[in-house]
Amino acid sequence: VAALILLIACINYVNLATSRSIERAKEVGIRKVVGAYRTQLISQFMGESLLYVFISLMLSACFSYLLIPNFNTLAGEQLDASLIFETDFIRSLAGLGIIITLIAGFYPAVVLSLFKPVTVLKGKFVHSSRGNSLRRVLVIVQFAISAFLVVATLVVEKQLNYIQSKNIGYEKEHILFFTADRDLNANYQAFKNELLSNPNVQAVSMSSHVPVSIGSAHSIKTGEAENDYELIYFMHADKDFMELMGMELLAGLSLQERAVPFHELDSAGKNPSFIINETTAGLFNWSAEEAVGKLIRVSGYDGTVQGVVKDFHFKSMQQEIEPFVILYNPRQHFFSYVKVSGNELSQTLKFVESNLSEVAPNLPFNYQFVDDYFDRMYRFESRLGNVFLTFSGIAIFIACLGMFGLVSFIALNRAREMGIRKVLGASVRTIIMLLSSDFLKLVVISLLIALPAAHYFMSDWLNDYEYRVGIGVDVPLIATAFAVVVTLLTIGYQAIKTATVNPTRVLRNE
Repeated sequence: VAALILLIACINYVNLATSRSIERAKEVGIRKVVGAYRTQLISQFMGESLLYVFISLMLSACFSYLLIPNFNTLAGEQLDASLIFETDFIRSLAGLGIIITLIAGFYPAVVLSLFKPVTVLKGKFVHSSRGNSLRRVLVIVQFAISAFLVVATLVVEKQLNYIQSKNIGYEKEHILFFTADRDLNANYQAFKNELLSNPNVQAVSMSSHVPVSIGSAHSIKTGEAENDYELIYFMHADKDFMELMGMELLAGLSLQERAVPFHELDSAGKNPSFIINETTAGLFNWSAEEAVGKLIRVSGYDGTVQGVVKDFHFKSMQQEIEPFVILYNPRQHFFSYVKVSGNELSQTLKFVESNLSEVAPNLPFNYQFVDDYFDRMYRFESRLGNVFLTFSGIAIFIACLGMFGLVSFIALNRAREMGIRKVLGASVRTIIMLLSSDFLKLVVISLLIALPAAHYFMSDWLNDYEYRVGIGVDVPLIATAFAVVVTLLTIGYQAIKTATVNPTRVLRNE
C-alpha cells in the first residue's frame, strides 16, 4: 500500500511538472540561448526534484515519529519510533529518496530540456499531443490504484462482517472462561452450586478445550481395512457444557441424559458416551437420525453414537469443519465456563472471583470472554481492514490533489476557448459538462482496469477461507459510485469557476 501511495505521489509530480512546462519554456529557451547545455538543464531539474523529495522525506520522518503510536494502535504492531534515527534506516531513507527522485523527476527533466529556443521565444510553444496522452494515462493509473484499494477495503470489511455475524454453531456472548486447577476440579460441584445461587449467573460448566480453537485429535475407524482411519478432533466436556454453549443437538441424547466416561464401561458393558458432529456422520453416509445407535471406534475404544450435534466452527473459518466428537471425562477438565446475564457485570465478576479464591486459593482469576477470544482469531482481518481503510483514504486524497491541480491548469489553458464558447451561446451547464467529461472518461477507463484486477486478486485472497462471502455486484457498484462522486467533487469547484467567469475578462486582450 505504501508503494502504491508513493507511485500516486510520483504521478502527481510528473503530471504537474509537465503541465507547467509552458511557464518554464521561456526560462529553458533563454538558458539555451546563453549557452546552457541539455545535460545542465537536466541536472538543474533533477536537482529541483531531489530538493523537493528530501524536504518531503524530512517532513515525513517528523510526522512518522509523532504518528507511530497511532499506527501501532491501527495495525496492532509495536514499532519503535527510535528506529527512524538509526543509521541503517537513514541510509535506506536516503536510498528511497534517490529512487523516488529518479521515478518522479527524470521524465519532466528530459521533457523540459528538449524545448527549442526558437519555438519558445517566438511564443509558438504548445503542449504536445504525446504529453497530453501521457498525462491522461498517468491519471488513469492513479485512479485505477485508488479504485483497487477501495475494492480491497470493501471486500476485507465484507468478509470480516461475515465472520463476525455468521452462526458458528454455538453462543459466544456473555460466556467467560478461565483455567482450572486440581483444587477447582476437586471442589467443582460446591463452586458451581454457589455460583448458580446468583441470579446473574445462568450456567456453569467445564471442558478440556476452548471450543473456539481446538487442535487435539484422536483417530476414528472408517472401514474394515487396517489403514481405514480418519483424524477426528475431540473435546472432553461435562454434562452441562453443550447446553451452556447453546449447541444444537440434532438427534439422540445429550450428556445431561447419558454420560459414560471415556475409557470406562457403563452397566451394560458399552464404551463410552460419543456425541459426534454432522461431518463425522457424513464419513459413514449417515443422517443424524441414522447415526444414533451406530457402533464406532475412536482411538481404539468402541462405543455407540448416543447423539449428533450440529456442525460448529472449532477452528478458523479458513479451515473446513472436520470430524469431531464430544467425550465425557471429568478427569480431563482444564477450563471452567460461566455464562452470565450481562447485568451488573462487574459485581458478577467479583462474585465469581471471590468464590473461586475460596475453592482454589492458588488459582488466579485470569478470565477471558469467548467472543473476545473468537475476535482475536481474526485480528489479521480486522487490522487489514483498518489499514486498507486508512491508507486507501490517503491514496484517494493524494490522487484528488493531483487531479485538482491538473484540472486547474487545464482550465487556465482553456480559458480562452471557454470564453469564446460562452460568447457563442454555450451555457454554464454545457461548459461544466465539457470540462468534467474528459476526467470522467479517464475515471471510467481506470475503473475498467481496476475492477477486474481487484476482483481477481481479492477472489484469490478469499480463497484462503473455506467459509467466505462472494464479492458480488455491490462492491464494484459502490466503488464506481464512490469514484464518480469523488471526481465530481474534486473538479466541480474549478469547473464551475471556469464556467461562470465573465468572458470579457478572458477575451479583452484578443
